[in-house]
Amino acid sequence: MKLLTLTALIFLSLDSYGQKDSAAKDIRFKIVEYINGNLYRKRIEAIDTVGLMGKTIDLYFYRKHFYIPYYLPDQFVDRRYKNETIIKSDSNASAVIKKIISFTYDSLSRIVSYSNSGCIICNYLPYSYHFSYNQAGKIKRITSIINTKEKFKIYYDKKGNIQRLDYLMFDKLDTQIIRIN
Repeated sequence: MKLLTLTALIFLSLDSYGQKDSAAKDIRFKIVEYINGNLYRKRIEAIDTVGLMGKTIDLYFYRKHFYIPYYLPDQFVDRRYKNETIIKSDSNASAVIKKIISFTYDSLSRIVSYSNSGCIICNYLPYSYHFSYNQAGKIKRITSIINTKEKFKIYYDKKGNIQRLDYLMFDKLDTQIIRIN
C-alpha cells in the first residue's frame, strides 16, 4: 500500500512539473476588441508552442489561432510568375457554381492581389484582397477590394515574427492582437 501511495505521489509531482514547464513555453497574446471604435473588451490568450520550433509567427498562424485574416492564398510567393495575373477555375463544376480564383504577382513573384468569385448558390461569398509589402518583403497591409471597409495592418519584430495585427472596419479599429512574449 505504501509503495502504491509513494508511486502515485511521484507521478502527480512529475505531472505538475510538466504543466508548469509547458506553461512557460506558451506564447501570450493580448486581444483587444472594439465596437464602433470604442473599447469592448480585453483578454489574454496563451497558445502552446509545441510544433512551432523554427517557424515564424506569420499570417497563417494568426488565421489558425484567431481566424483573422481568414481568406489567404496557399502561398504568397510563386517564382513561376512575375508581373502577371493567373486565373484558375474548377473545370468540373457547372457554370452556375464554378469558382474562379485569380492571383496577381509583382516583379518579385509576390502576390499583390488575390480574388475568389464565390458561389451564391453554395452560400460562398466572393472576396478580393490587395497586399502591400514593407522593405523587408513582409506583408504590411491587406485591403479588401470588394468590401473596402475591411483592412488589416501588420507589424513585425526584428526576427520577422508578427508582433501586432490590427483589423479595421470602416477605418476604425475592430480587433487588435498583440504578442506580449
